[in-house]
Amino acid sequence: MLAGRWPVRLHRRRPAAPQPEYIHPAILEFGKVVHLPDAAQQPRPDSRIVVDLTQGGEPGKLNAGLEKVCRFVNIYAGAGARPARVDIVVVLHGDATLIALSDEAYATRFQTAANPSLTCLRELRKAG
Repeated sequence: MLAGRWPVRLHRRRPAAPQPEYIHPAILEFGKVVHLPDAAQQPRPDSRIVVDLTQGGEPGKLNAGLEKVCRFVNIYAGAGARPARVDIVVVLHGDATLIALSDEAYATRFQTAANPSLTCLRELRKAG
């Protein structure tokens, strides 16, 4: 007989937030971004970015730092109101140098089928 003593409140579920629509303007398989043409901060034209990668990451998976570089490229290529020219230099140090190994050398060293970062490196090279 406790039901009459406390008010019962029904909680309505809030509608789910819309999922962002990801685009890949320059690097098709990596570095997804959201097109935000009205954002207060836009990619600045003629920017220069130096990325120093030192972490190797987990064998068999794409290097997380390399994924971020792809995101930078895609941001400048089309996430803002208009594409912006950018120069990006990536420097590999320490364990990060292993992401540049050939498939055969990487597979031998890490007992994997291939180097998961090579395709990404090739796409970055194609993008300029």
